Amino acid sequence: MGNLCKNLWRDESASVNSAELVLIMTLLSIGSLVGMKSMRDSVVTEFADMAQAIANLDQTYSYSAITVVWDGGTLTTAGSFFLDAPDFCDTPGTVQHEQTEPGSKCINVAQPASSSTAGGETGF
Repeated sequence: MGNLCKNLWRDESASVNSAELVLIMTLLSIGSLVGMKSMRDSVVTEFADMAQAIANLDQTYSYSAITVVWDGGTLTTAGSFFLDAPDFCDTPGTVQHEQTEPGSKCINVAQPASSSTAGGETGF
């Protein structure tokens, strides 16, 4: 058994040179960094989309007066309404440093390189 371990320890037929090992580790490190950056960008974009969807919710409601007539009398309720007033980011052009596209909710992930937007998404 001892002789077999010594032979295995001295066998260099499948060894990796240190330069090859450094090259492989460099490629793996660069690849994992690029992958993590892509994952980060995707997560940030999805969170921005979710924030935009939540910001577009409008809580305005209204209902008219209700009158119920029955044998014992009449029941009446008054109508009511609530108007969801726009916040400072709900309308374009209210804050000078924000985007002026319609639907801008002050969620700026990245400024586009030019006035045309790639991918068709505007105002996030």
